[in-house]
Amino acid sequence: MRVRMRGFSYVALTAVVLLLLFFSSCGNSHSADKNTYSTNKNSRSYEITDCQYLDIGEADNQSITISYPQIENLSDEKVQETINTQLREIAFRVLGSFDGFDDMDVNVNYTIRRASCCVLSVHFVWTSFHVLQAYPLILSYSANFSLNSGDRLKLLDIVTLDENTISDFMEIFTLQEGRYTEDTIDLVNRQIELSALSMENLLLADGDYYTAISSLITDNSLIISVEVIKALGSYVLYEAQLSKLAEVVDVNFDLLCSCK
Repeated sequence: MRVRMRGFSYVALTAVVLLLLFFSSCGNSHSADKNTYSTNKNSRSYEITDCQYLDIGEADNQSITISYPQIENLSDEKVQETINTQLREIAFRVLGSFDGFDDMDVNVNYTIRRASCCVLSVHFVWTSFHVLQAYPLILSYSANFSLNSGDRLKLLDIVTLDENTISDFMEIFTLQEGRYTEDTIDLVNRQIELSALSMENLLLADGDYYTAISSLITDNSLIISVEVIKALGSYVLYEAQLSKLAEVVDVNFDLLCSCK
């Protein structure tokens, strides 16, 4: 069966996610960073458990491994379930964009970028190989959540941008160190300019489905993941300190640092 990426179908995606989640399992519990921005009065603790879905289809020569986090022991069970449901759906979401998985290896891993008393930020990376592809397909996408409400946080929930501030905002970001050589930095920056990090594109960041731009939150910084050509690694990560960003745009520190 030929594999091709197609437009997202919400009904098909929901069916795929529900079926695959039925067979997923969790384990390897580890403690989340606790109370990073809390007071003693409003401290909040929880754990994050690593979950994994594994499907090895010998007849179709396929292998699908999807890892995703789940929150445990959060005091607000409704918020916990809301976030966990979204984390599962986001981890499996890209699967809904393919017609089939014959002769295809899929691996989805994640990194916890921030796990504080008020914000959880997760970076997912999809990597797939197909016998007919010269290069692997690599996709970078994120999931940021408020632990106060369970709402998914988008870039424009974290910072306030408009056409007058976007240029100053982007100038503060630099490529994350260690991922690029000096020879490729100019090419990456040129590619980013061509991709036009415009206000229109940033409005689409962290969308309900896969988007070429997504954001991540650390304890002290904001990271923007941007899709680029495969030869440059498929995506790049730009990072800026929140304190520096606050000099040119409004940063929602109440959202990032307040436990209710």
